[in-house]
Amino acid sequence: MKTLQKILMFYILSSSCILQAQVNQKKGWDGVVKGGSFSLGYNNTMVNSATKEAYVLNSSGVSGDVFIPFSLFRKGWDGTVKGGNFGFNLGSTYNFGAGGEPDILLPAPFNIIGQTASEVSYRNSTSQQTGFRLGGGPQVNFNFSERFIFSPMVLAEYFSMTQNELSAIQTSEINGKPKEYTLWSLPETKTSGLAITPKIRLQYLFAKNFGVFADGAYIFGPKINTQVTTLVPFGKTNQEGQYEQQQVDLGTKVTDDVKQTSYNAFSASVGLSYSFGGKNGSGENPTPAKANINRSRSNIKQQISTNNDGSKEDKKETQDKKCKTYTAPKLLNDYGDEAIHLNKGKLNIPFIPSNNIAAEYKVKVWDISSEKKNIIHEKVYPAGFNGSISLEEFKKKEEGTVEIQIQVMEGKMKPSKNNKEIIQNSTCATFENGGFSNIETYRISTSCAADYQFVIDSAVCVKDKKVKVYAKIKFLNPNGIATPNPTMSNVTFKDNVTGLPITASSFSTSLSPLSLMPIGTFIPFNFELEGETCDKELRITYDVNWMCPTGPQHIIACQDTIKLPCCYCNYCDDTRNSNIQELTKTTTLLPGDNLGISQQFSINPKNISKIEAEVVYMHENEMDAACKVCRENENEVYTFINANNLSWNSGPGINAGAGNMSGVFPSKILSWSSNNKGNLQLNLTVALPGTSTLSCCERHGEICIRYKFTDIECKVCERLVCYTY
Repeated sequence: MKTLQKILMFYILSSSCILQAQVNQKKGWDGVVKGGSFSLGYNNTMVNSATKEAYVLNSSGVSGDVFIPFSLFRKGWDGTVKGGNFGFNLGSTYNFGAGGEPDILLPAPFNIIGQTASEVSYRNSTSQQTGFRLGGGPQVNFNFSERFIFSPMVLAEYFSMTQNELSAIQTSEINGKPKEYTLWSLPETKTSGLAITPKIRLQYLFAKNFGVFADGAYIFGPKINTQVTTLVPFGKTNQEGQYEQQQVDLGTKVTDDVKQTSYNAFSASVGLSYSFGGKNGSGENPTPAKANINRSRSNIKQQISTNNDGSKEDKKETQDKKCKTYTAPKLLNDYGDEAIHLNKGKLNIPFIPSNNIAAEYKVKVWDISSEKKNIIHEKVYPAGFNGSISLEEFKKKEEGTVEIQIQVMEGKMKPSKNNKEIIQNSTCATFENGGFSNIETYRISTSCAADYQFVIDSAVCVKDKKVKVYAKIKFLNPNGIATPNPTMSNVTFKDNVTGLPITASSFSTSLSPLSLMPIGTFIPFNFELEGETCDKELRITYDVNWMCPTGPQHIIACQDTIKLPCCYCNYCDDTRNSNIQELTKTTTLLPGDNLGISQQFSINPKNISKIEAEVVYMHENEMDAACKVCRENENEVYTFINANNLSWNSGPGINAGAGNMSGVFPSKILSWSSNNKGNLQLNLTVALPGTSTLSCCERHGEICIRYKFTDIECKVCERLVCYTY
């Protein structure tokens, strides 16, 4: 189906180019109808964010093509070459091996008992991919000024790409010995197929036959199949989230399902071009006709400025109705004159993020301790930024004052079925206040500061829509602290997506206000959250109070975030078990008083072993008595008859069996055996009451069908779909 869509798009755009070329006859800068041209240049291909998720990198290479005008193949009645402004482009692009690492975050390392050092890195990531494109398509040349040529074209190309084997390796030192684990691996992948590439080119002729060009294209390529194998340790972690080494050594390698990703990329090229041909039938250059050119330009200018009815064109821009405005980030400052203390050289900025979870954040920090205002930190952070930044400049200071502002920018997260309502796809989406937060002033201190480690270990479901969160905190150094055990206060919980408070309950005693926090020891605590937690992140903030040898009480603003799980008691409501999406549906009145029904579903993530369809409701609008006739077999009315079939993922059709006790048609129930998932197409036929063939007789009604899907876990999920005709 995707290949057919590409072919149709290529055909439509090609026809448009050729039609436009026939309407707009042009000559070259010297008045001569130009012939063909040859171009050779440097190419750079930049894949989009969705394609990068298939571990594809940006790449560079060389490109070359030749433009063959239709003028080389025919002459006019007067012996002059005709139609030199449109023709056919044939070319190829070769991309060298792309260097660097994939634009995908590496997995976190396993926390192993006795581990003193650990890091995760890519292996075999350099020179990861090579490939080429080879094809052709129609090209149109429009001449502007005297030396510029603008050329749109649409190419159908054979696309080929090879990705080398890639893996993520954890390198650890456990009990003094080095150890490596392959956290996941991706085998060598080869991708080939049809690509449709619309392209526009601008060429400047600095001599009669020589020029330079620059072009841009967008590549709609084939599907990339990726299948990742992941290491899963044996058993579960202990209470501190750690594995024993043997658990990891005995871990199993789990191969995920094949993931298909469409290759989409922007391609740009620059280089040199050489033009050839451009003579008439006698082999002589025709006389320039600049007067006609100027007259033609005047006519075109007049056509552009007026509509077909002679009225002036309204150039007022229209606004995309799908445009959406998102909130800007908001800085919080409840400290007053109290200083914020750095934790291991890092500052946790208290803020409420934008409600666009795909947004990126630019953070600016100015030092205003002196009369001169200096910017000391400016960096862009990816989506999911939790407010933690490094302020190395303050390690040598005891205290200083800063101003902070955060700017939210358009992010690169790919919309999915779970977040499509949160991420705005429209290119005209905007942010409040231009995306800028308020500016807040904070006093920062490094004296008498207790470095700490705060970690949210896990969040697990305990019952329907109730989550239990496990976390821990440890103070790392007692230097400069007068009180041996700091205390906690002002504990708050918020949804990191909306910034709204979340109600927590059932605290463990170690999280009670004013509880003691011993130095150098992890203090675990837990609590429960109740409500809708799907696709939300929990942000915990609280204050830790302690006393310095001299001076008042001081506060650390601790924080951490974690993605919350979906907790459902209903098996079919949990998309991790059953994700059945109703897609296109159509009805067609067939000869013989029958109704044809076409229904599509998308079903994941588990294979379906059995499908049933049952007619559960029917209603037909009242008709004139003259339109009502008896059906030959009244037992068939509002039942399934004739051929009823389904197909998975555009595969062969599978006929249904009658689900009634007799096992023969007509039947109100259909049944299929299966072992598939993905795109499901059903084609059904339902018998209707008889009606006259008079042209004035029209029938309208509604019928509802209950679909039952039994998965390989023997769980049944239903969808009720109604159709009008």
